[in-house]
Amino acid sequence: MGFFKQLFGGNAQDNSQDKQQNKDRDFDVLKYDGVKAMNMGQADYAVKCFDKALEFHEDLEIHDYLSQIYIRADQMDKALEQLTMLHEAQPDNIRILLRMANIYYMIEDYDHMAEVSEKAKTLDAENAQAIYELARAMRGKGDMIQAVAQISQCIALCNKAAEDHAQLLKEAMLLRGTLLLKMGDQTGAEADANWLSENDSESEDAMMFIARVQQALGHNDEALKCYDKVISLNPFSVEAFRERGNLKLSMGDKQGAEEDMKSVLELDPEGAQGVSGNFEAIGHEDIQQQVEQSYKNNNPFLQ
Repeated sequence: MGFFKQLFGGNAQDNSQDKQQNKDRDFDVLKYDGVKAMNMGQADYAVKCFDKALEFHEDLEIHDYLSQIYIRADQMDKALEQLTMLHEAQPDNIRILLRMANIYYMIEDYDHMAEVSEKAKTLDAENAQAIYELARAMRGKGDMIQAVAQISQCIALCNKAAEDHAQLLKEAMLLRGTLLLKMGDQTGAEADANWLSENDSESEDAMMFIARVQQALGHNDEALKCYDKVISLNPFSVEAFRERGNLKLSMGDKQGAEEDMKSVLELDPEGAQGVSGNFEAIGHEDIQQQVEQSYKNNNPFLQ
């Protein structure tokens, strides 16, 4: 039988089975090569392997890999295409919705971000991450009251399982405090700032927020210490130099304000609006006027 099979090619059923086995083998090889290339940072080759593998048959895991590659490559439209396919295949998968929400946040599409976050929250009303994303979407849409309501709910859920949500709790407290400060609720913002001071004092973002709260409360010396801490954590923080300089100027330390503005000019020449970098070539009064105008332009409390 083996002789005749080789001679005449066997029957149609055998040929069909062989072709399917070959397709399955090729698919496995392409998928394996794609994963290997992805892990080695060879994104273009990985995409070619994955696209070719999908020609043999659909595979949700490959769509997941492709979404990750496109996110890393900042090709968010393509990443969303892959995630949309995954969502259609698994509409109850919250992880997919949360990844979509994060992409919409990065591209500032807050309407769609709110939509997918709401879907995730509907699937699990106590999913703290979904509620956090919804709060961020509401902030992006300008609905501060709803944003505070959502983030407060997120914080309550995180406190129930603090060990599981330690990092999310810190991010949620920072977000709520920032929202409250922007809304003029200095008392509420101060409470969140105090919590962050005790629980997240090594975070640059948290210390920037604490500094702003202290400055808003008129605790200028404490605010200066916080700005100093931010700069010690990140010597390249343009915001910290700018806002510390603004505070120094308001306290009458014009020389200190000028020094901080020089740092701003060095770190972000285009961001220092209307300020000349040649401080030696102009008089002290001109420096002062330019510095004051620049701080006025960039003061977060005046915007």
